[in-house]
Amino acid sequence: MTDTEKSTIFTAVRQFLYCAGCFGVTFLQHAIAAVCKEKTFDENGILENFQLGELLLACCLFLVVSFRGRTFHKLGIVFASLCAFAACRELDSFFDDHVPFIGWKFAFLFIVLAIGYAMKNWRQTREELLIFFRHPSFPMMCCAITIIIPLAQCIGHRSFVVNVLQVDHVGSIKEFIEESIETAGYFILICSAIELFWNSRLSFKK
Repeated sequence: MTDTEKSTIFTAVRQFLYCAGCFGVTFLQHAIAAVCKEKTFDENGILENFQLGELLLACCLFLVVSFRGRTFHKLGIVFASLCAFAACRELDSFFDDHVPFIGWKFAFLFIVLAIGYAMKNWRQTREELLIFFRHPSFPMMCCAITIIIPLAQCIGHRSFVVNVLQVDHVGSIKEFIEESIETAGYFILICSAIELFWNSRLSFKK
C-alpha cells in the first residue's frame, strides 16, 4: 500500500471510532439514567459534570494544538477560549451564586478576548482559517455546533416544547432534550479537537 492509501484508511478508521464513540456516549447516558432516574439532568449532577469534563478536555486539546505546532497556533487559542466560555455556561448556577451582579455572564469575556486575539493577529488567523476550512476537523466542528445550538438549544427551547405538548410544566422534558443532545455535541467537538491534535502531532514530528 502507498503512503496515501495508508493515510486514507487510517483517516477512515478514526472517523469510524468517532462514530462508535458517539454511540458509547449515548449508551452511557442510558446507563446513568437507569441509576439516577429523575435526577439524571440535575444541576451539578453526574451528567452535567460529565459535560463539563468534555468541554475542559476539548479546551486542553485545543491548547495543546496551539502550543505544539505552528499550523493552528492562533486558532487553537481561539477555540480553547470558546470551550472555556461553554464550560462556564455549564456552571451557570454555581457562578450565579458566587459571582456578584453578573453571575456566569462574566464568561463572555472569553469570547471578547478570543475575537480580540484573532483580530489582533488577523493575518496569521486568516491563513490558519483557510487551512482549517480544508481540514477534516472543520466539518466535524460544524456538525458539533449544529448539534449544540440549533438542535439542543432550539429543539429543547421551552416555548417550543410547551407548544408541542400543550402543558405548562415541561422543565424535566426540556432538560432531557437539551442536555442529552448537548452531551453528544460536546463529544463531537472533542473529536474535532483530536483531529487538529493529530495534525499538529504530524507537523511536530516533521
